[in-house]
Amino acid sequence: MEAGGQPPMDVEPGFAYHDLKAEGMGETLTEAPVYTKFGEVSARVAEATEEVVTHIQGKEETRNTANPGDYVITGPQGEQYVLAANKFQARYRPVEEKPGTFEAFGKIRAVTNPHAEKIAIVPAWGGYQYGEPDCMVATTVDVVTEVPGNLDDIYIIDKKSFDETYRPTQPPQAAAATAPTPIPTPTK
Repeated sequence: MEAGGQPPMDVEPGFAYHDLKAEGMGETLTEAPVYTKFGEVSARVAEATEEVVTHIQGKEETRNTANPGDYVITGPQGEQYVLAANKFQARYRPVEEKPGTFEAFGKIRAVTNPHAEKIAIVPAWGGYQYGEPDCMVATTVDVVTEVPGNLDDIYIIDKKSFDETYRPTQPPQAAAATAPTPIPTPTK
């Protein structure tokens, strides 16, 4: 189907279907600004297969299936989403004094919805994901190299959630300029 063309019959009315991969979004994201996730979330390990429905501001954003061993995460707006254990551990670390609470440290590359309309996409986990005209389109990157890990893993982040949980990552040269001067090691 053509990007922005006639949506599949099961896409919610009012949303324009876009195949972001076919539109070259992966290439766009390789040059997009890098953002670091911050803040705390609560998370639990799924013990059985379960459907997780993500609601943002009272609207369904997406559905996903958590399999045993996956993490079900609850974000700052009460939204829930699913990550495989290996992805979760690469993006979150436990907060020692708060059982079930994790600190985010993952990175993404993201751009504002290039269509400036309500969009529906098919994320890597299947089904549909819905975004408002101001939503962000993102892919995760390696926390050290800032290179996208999988350009087929393109997803939507609600603008309010994005603003509350991501901040621009300093370019390496800016980070080096603001880094404290190391204390020299005494030599004998």
